[in-house]
Amino acid sequence: MGFFARFWRHRAAADSHRTQSVRTRATSLETQFQTIFAAAPLGIALVDANGRLVHANRAMEQFLGYTSEEILRITVADMTHPEDYAKDAALFKKLKDGVVDKIQFEKRYVRKDGAVVWGRLVCSLVLGPGSDSLYGLGMVEDITEQRKTQAQLDDSRRALERANQRLALYIESAPLACIVWGEDKLAREWNPATERMFGYTAAEAIGRDVYEMTSTPEGTVVVDDVRRQVLAGREFKEGILVENRRKDGTRMHCEWHFTVVKGRDGDSDSVIAFGIDVTSRVRGEQERRTLESNLRQAQKLQSIGTLAGGIAHDFNNILLAISGNARLAMQELPAHDPTQISLAEISKASTRASAIVNQILLFSRREEGSQQMPLNLQAIIGDSLSLLRATLPDKITIRTELDATTPLVLGDASQLHQVLLNLATNGAYAMGKEGGTLLIQLARLEVDAELARQVTELRPGIHACITVQDTGAGMSPQVAERIFEPFFTTKPRGQGTGLGLSVVHGIMRAHGAAITLQTEPGAGSTFKVYLPAIPPILPNVEPASGTPQRGAGQRIIYVDDEEPLVYLLKRILEKLGYVVWGFVDGQSALAAFSAAPGDFDALVTDLSMPGLSGHDLAREVLKIRPALPVVMTSGFVRAADRDLALRIGVKELVLKPDTAQALGEVLHRVLNG
Repeated sequence: MGFFARFWRHRAAADSHRTQSVRTRATSLETQFQTIFAAAPLGIALVDANGRLVHANRAMEQFLGYTSEEILRITVADMTHPEDYAKDAALFKKLKDGVVDKIQFEKRYVRKDGAVVWGRLVCSLVLGPGSDSLYGLGMVEDITEQRKTQAQLDDSRRALERANQRLALYIESAPLACIVWGEDKLAREWNPATERMFGYTAAEAIGRDVYEMTSTPEGTVVVDDVRRQVLAGREFKEGILVENRRKDGTRMHCEWHFTVVKGRDGDSDSVIAFGIDVTSRVRGEQERRTLESNLRQAQKLQSIGTLAGGIAHDFNNILLAISGNARLAMQELPAHDPTQISLAEISKASTRASAIVNQILLFSRREEGSQQMPLNLQAIIGDSLSLLRATLPDKITIRTELDATTPLVLGDASQLHQVLLNLATNGAYAMGKEGGTLLIQLARLEVDAELARQVTELRPGIHACITVQDTGAGMSPQVAERIFEPFFTTKPRGQGTGLGLSVVHGIMRAHGAAITLQTEPGAGSTFKVYLPAIPPILPNVEPASGTPQRGAGQRIIYVDDEEPLVYLLKRILEKLGYVVWGFVDGQSALAAFSAAPGDFDALVTDLSMPGLSGHDLAREVLKIRPALPVVMTSGFVRAADRDLALRIGVKELVLKPDTAQALGEVLHRVLNG
């Protein structure tokens, strides 16, 4: 007879009041219970007081991997994981002691093959058949796969939490600003770097419109355009340069990297932007472009200046021949001769041409005849204003702002007059028939390192700054870039040569000064002239000498590779009382001098000659007679040429085409010590 049959029969016999129908029903219940017990999907087992299994169903056998005979030979300790046994025993003790009426927990079981499985156990106490002994009735659900899945989920959750923690740490510690916002443009994330960059704390920023806090109108256009392209699927691997605005209203340039995060439904959920403040880099690039532009302009002007100097040299020789011969002819003809009129016109034209050549020389920075001395610019401007008011149209108002504390500068008064007149007349032309206001300012200015970087010709220090500003039409960038080039003009044909501003530029360079232009179409033009202030103490400047004086029969060697000039200057010097030997090449002159060094009182030689140059001739002659006065002439003198001439021992250098007028005075000076 089976265990359950005995169990139920015992219960039925124990009750003397039960009827035969009860016994019949017990037998039926036993059959039903046996069927349910065997077919139950949960493992069911009955355990005695010693922990030995006394009965187990098929599900329990499969769960632990034992046969029906093997499973009745194991104990609870055999099938419990060693690490869990003590905890389980404590729970069973509570059940046995009546502290609880059932226990329910998850535990690890050890199968017959040694594998560890998980089960959810529900256990209570029941009385055994034919006795008062208590048995443990346990039902076990196999939750091994659930635990594996849960463990995987737990691992994934922990990994995600760690990743989120790391990401939060990275964002919090990142030197880049990180902003996250959604479709509503409201800020969701705002890291410390963003706080430092824009001045808003995270508490102030979260929930506010990102564009309102950070964007300028120009920056908003850029960000909106990029956002549309990103949503359309375009990837921006390069950074996007955007102008932004800080909390205090100041502007800056930032480089941003944008990405769009998609939601579960595939629609865009939020925008993440990482950015860095590149204002210093942008400013540096702008300064570099300015410096490169200034350098290109300086190189262009230098090359044009060299060309202009070469042209001036040849043209000066021609002018000297024209003007000198015209003056000689005028001296030799009777005063009433009709030819005097033609000669006077030739002389007048050569004088005008000479002025143009001098302008070319000023532009090429080779003008050597200027007399620089300490100047009060307030007086220079005052003198220029008298002429300007008389020449400018009535519709042009001249306004002045002159600072009396402006320091003295070292300069040539006539050249600075020319600068002011050129700038003023150009401003008047720009204002046209409608007229306007011409503002002339004079102020003391300390040039700092920043301004010196922007204007390459400037050096830090105290300067006098002249500003000439008009209310005219202004200039386009293309015109402004060429404004200092010689022969470039916006005036109609016949109204200007295009030399005015190029001459101003040359004068500024000759004075160690600088000139800048600020202009845009429709907003007028502003020229600023920066002249370095002179030191507190300067050496005395000797005034120019009087009229040329005549010679007293001194013997002069005159050398020039232009035969007409040799002929002309020989006649001029002979009229001044000198005895002249003329040569058209340096070798012939050196041979004549070497044959009789004591027969000559001075040497006048051209600088640039084929074969033996003026420098070489002077050097060889002075080797023979170191004390011989040597004068050099040229239509174009570089600073290096002048320095070399002085080192060789040349006494003076005379520029053409002024040679005919100046040579007599120079010879008188060098011959008389």
